[in-house]
Amino acid sequence: MGRSLFCLSAAVFICGITFGALLPVVSIFVGRLLGFSNVVAGTAVSAHFLATLLTRGYAGRQADHLGARRSMLRGLLSCSAAGVAFAGATLFTGAPVFQLACVMVSRVFSGLGESQLITGALTWGIGLAGAQRSGKVMAWNGMALYGAIAVGAPCGMALVHIGGFALVGVAMIGLPLIACVAVLGLSAVAASGGHRSGFREVLGVVWRPGITLALQGFGFAAISSFVSLYFVARGWANAGLALSSFGFAFVLVRLLLGSLPDRLGGYRVALGSMCVEAVGQLIMCLASSAAIAVLGAAVTGAGCSLMFPALGSMTVKRMPSHSRAIALGTFTAFQDIAYFVTGPLAGLIASGLGYEAIFGAGVVTSCAGVAVTVWSKRAT
Repeated sequence: MGRSLFCLSAAVFICGITFGALLPVVSIFVGRLLGFSNVVAGTAVSAHFLATLLTRGYAGRQADHLGARRSMLRGLLSCSAAGVAFAGATLFTGAPVFQLACVMVSRVFSGLGESQLITGALTWGIGLAGAQRSGKVMAWNGMALYGAIAVGAPCGMALVHIGGFALVGVAMIGLPLIACVAVLGLSAVAASGGHRSGFREVLGVVWRPGITLALQGFGFAAISSFVSLYFVARGWANAGLALSSFGFAFVLVRLLLGSLPDRLGGYRVALGSMCVEAVGQLIMCLASSAAIAVLGAAVTGAGCSLMFPALGSMTVKRMPSHSRAIALGTFTAFQDIAYFVTGPLAGLIASGLGYEAIFGAGVVTSCAGVAVTVWSKRAT
């Protein structure tokens, strides 16, 4: 079982590097090279998240009724197709509108690929390990995905410096195919039969933990979107250390404490995690130096780390096996919504009250998450 989970997580990590690589690359390619506005460049970046959000349900139904193996492999192939589209955007020079269209197609394929990849990997892993170890499966996959995004961003910029934007497209084509090799030898999990749970039935199970997950997501999205501008506004250097400390703490907590949701229960872990995140956001809001802000980012990362496996394990255990994937897809969509909404919302807050107010809002959302978690526990 351990080898299977390692291979699944390795595939997620390898393919996930392409997600991270494009985060800084797409905005530069669209905004600087093609000459489009910041709004268009930002839209190109966020198109991936929107596509992921809109296809979570499809990916869940596919994994439940066609099998997790097929879902994951389709996701990897979709990510490779995204690389083909992006490579095409770099080759047809002199036609910026057509190049932008290729980039948008690439982002849609990438978002669809992530939906199928993650839902398939989670369902496959839970099918092999059992629902009682669902928290561990989610911890491993989340650690692989966020670790890949952290590694992918500097790798993407390095590829641009080495061989131009076209080299990024080549890497995007190849990495998902390599990830396919990592999972081809694993035992498949049979597609689930039985009555298909309707959307209302699934939503009735996942909406409370989903709201908590969305409230938790504000802190991560705020740091990833605005910590650099926060440091610049304060005259501090090394804003990248804040992102690195967040990622390091996130991965470290999952490595050391990833089994806690299965051992202590999802509600207890979620409650403690939200409290830790609130402390981290408060430290960032009140930081008087770069070092303190970096510490706050690390504490926030530690708080965010176990939220998905803690809440997700509760969701999985309350759903029949033939509807677990659609439940996970719907549950994860709440996080996608938070990431998609936080950018413009935090921007409005910063425009009126300053960048530190964004992290003050993070304290509020974290405390709201604590309240929703307590309420959810009493309601079940």
